[in-house]
Amino acid sequence: MALLRTLGASLLLAASAGVVRGDDAFDEQIENAIDRGTEFLLKAVKGEGVAPDGKPVGGWTAYQEAPMGSAAIQLYALVKSDIPYNFPVVKEGLQVLLGMQPGHTYSVSLYVMALDAVLSQMDVELSLGSPIDQKERRAIEQRMDAMTQWLVRARWKGKGGWNYGMHDPGNPRYDNSNTQFAILALGVARKRGLKIPQEVWEEIAAQFIDIQQKDGPEVQAMWKLKDAVDAAEVDAPKPKKGKTDVRKPDAKPSWGVEDVKVFARGWSYQDTKEGPLKHGVTFNMSCAGASSTLIAFEALKFVKAYPVEKRQALEKSIRDGLGYLTTLMNGKDSWQWGGLGDIYYSLYSLEKVGDIGGIEAFGTFDWYKAGARTLVDRQDKQVGCWGTTDKPGNLNYMSALALLFLSRATDLTFHNRPMVRYGTGREVRQSDAQKSREWVFIPKMGVEVPVRRVLKKLRYLPTPKLMRMSEGIVEHYDRQYLPELIPVLAETYEKTPYKPVKKYVTDSLVKITGVASEDMNVQRQFLPKWNEIVKAGTERDRSRIPQLRAILQEGASPILVRKALWALMRINDPDTFGDMLPFMSSDDLETRTTAYEAAKFIANRSGLVFTPTAPKDRREQQLEAWRAHWEKTRPK
Repeated sequence: MALLRTLGASLLLAASAGVVRGDDAFDEQIENAIDRGTEFLLKAVKGEGVAPDGKPVGGWTAYQEAPMGSAAIQLYALVKSDIPYNFPVVKEGLQVLLGMQPGHTYSVSLYVMALDAVLSQMDVELSLGSPIDQKERRAIEQRMDAMTQWLVRARWKGKGGWNYGMHDPGNPRYDNSNTQFAILALGVARKRGLKIPQEVWEEIAAQFIDIQQKDGPEVQAMWKLKDAVDAAEVDAPKPKKGKTDVRKPDAKPSWGVEDVKVFARGWSYQDTKEGPLKHGVTFNMSCAGASSTLIAFEALKFVKAYPVEKRQALEKSIRDGLGYLTTLMNGKDSWQWGGLGDIYYSLYSLEKVGDIGGIEAFGTFDWYKAGARTLVDRQDKQVGCWGTTDKPGNLNYMSALALLFLSRATDLTFHNRPMVRYGTGREVRQSDAQKSREWVFIPKMGVEVPVRRVLKKLRYLPTPKLMRMSEGIVEHYDRQYLPELIPVLAETYEKTPYKPVKKYVTDSLVKITGVASEDMNVQRQFLPKWNEIVKAGTERDRSRIPQLRAILQEGASPILVRKALWALMRINDPDTFGDMLPFMSSDDLETRTTAYEAAKFIANRSGLVFTPTAPKDRREQQLEAWRAHWEKTRPK
């Protein structure tokens, strides 16, 4: 996995440890958008999906101009959004594609990337304790290899470019959009260990160097790279024989030449008889050029026979391409500038550059946050889709592209959204996780897990290991924020077909809410009340005393009762002393202890005695003095 760093004018290849975002509220919006988009695609491929206007959106082959591509991109997006390999919809998608013959560059490329995503998902599921049929795995690998070799044969040999279909010597043509997809597919195939002739990579490098804009203004190298990480932070224990491994990131020293100049030079759609820039340099095609040169560099960087002068030219091409993209994005605070065309394709193309190159920001422009915010805003919140309905299948493929961006699907790098994190330094990561609450550290398992993704995966994959992770989330989540889990747990209950998962949810909700109910709407009512209590106690807001009393009188949840008693103690209004007394008679030790502490604090009377752990008859005798005190001091 390559990370490209220019410090002044030098480059660094290092490792990416995954997505780390600090804005918890925004993170939740992103995960909610992924969930809604996934649900839309799951319904769409089964023929049950509808557009915002109520019209059906079609199934696997909804985009009829390219049925293989339509099925492949939806499968790719679903798997990258954590739908398990063993889930029936994924198996169905694989069967649909198995019956199709290659013929279209976009489609075959997406098929290769979808198959690679399935193989990666199989690795994840095996690590989570789900059995994998090795015969099926080999069949997928063979199919991926067959599609890869089709792409190798389909290229314009000697040119390093691809057309819509197989190259026709009698009518030669290529464009950088078809070429972009082919190279992305070849990149994942190479990482998977499939055989791709070295000449293919040399042709690609030479082609993009040749057709890049010849001149451009000198610019500063202002792109910001993710920091390299200690491999121990993301390194999993070595697998036993026959088990799947977890790919390690490459940690490489800085390279390149100090004090080289960077010029903003981009790429166009294709070269023609009128010249390579007849179509004009564009954002999308410059993303295509940047990702293609980055992938070619990864394939050639250790090839001793590759001439030094060509390597240097390739490095310069990469730097200048990034320089061009930086000039477009630096200084922007939102995804707002002209000439982008299909924004979903633009975002997909940019994600490839950002994650293959390990780029966190282009100047001041945080590309992922800006793109994610745009997608969160543009999603139809009711249906869960993105895009327009002017052509059949548009919603399907545009929604798939949006999901691929949000989930950071590029698998040319180390996992961008890992399911677990192993290794040393857990104390530090545990502290970080407590601050963000996006991850939870589970001491017994020695891992950190992403909360929402584990619970989402559990809906479809209730393996014993995943169940233990899910139980660990509830056990080790920051106690004061535990009710935050109610919405995602309720959603898990409603969307899973598995009884053990439903039982896990109801058991967990009893721990959180104190209410044993399978009605998730009842469980959801807990969180707003909890938030109201916390706000009242934190702000010592006397105006909220009536609401707190109502919660005490309702008494549906002992946990809410105890929190309301805490809030009244914080407010410390003498008139609420009497509200504590009934709960000092509770059969629940924790509740009567909480009530006693609150009453003692409000009364400020050391002479009153109460022993929460004493036998019931003795407690009742002690309470008589408390009731007598209340009768003397209560407002008349």
